[in-house]
Amino acid sequence: MIEERVVESTFWLIMFWSTAAYLFIPFPFKVGALVMGKDKRPVAAVIEEQAHAIFHFLGLFAFWGYVYNDNSAANPLLWYGWLVIAILWSVVALFKSAKIDYAVSQIGPKATKALCLVGMLLLLPMYIAVFEYAAIS
Repeated sequence: MIEERVVESTFWLIMFWSTAAYLFIPFPFKVGALVMGKDKRPVAAVIEEQAHAIFHFLGLFAFWGYVYNDNSAANPLLWYGWLVIAILWSVVALFKSAKIDYAVSQIGPKATKALCLVGMLLLLPMYIAVFEYAAIS
């Protein structure tokens, strides 16, 4: 029983830091490219990508609370609402998104679909953790 809990908590710890790295590491480079005028993507794609990243940064507070058993940000209504918006945003983006449209024009539809799937799978642990965090708070 104790070994299961340690393995489970280790899994969530790795998922938290992987998700945080996935969101945080590229962010300053993308903002820097935008500020220096090196980002040649359409403005709508840039705004959508930055808004998506900032919105998901907020979810890291609940993810942190779930992983580290910290209830200081516990507000079930807030986190359930955040989760609904995050999932709807991700699903709607598959069908109508300036960022996805730009990616299709650059790398083609198959590669874009593959990268979308990878992105969704990377965010799935956060969605599960946010749901669990809202449920236990």
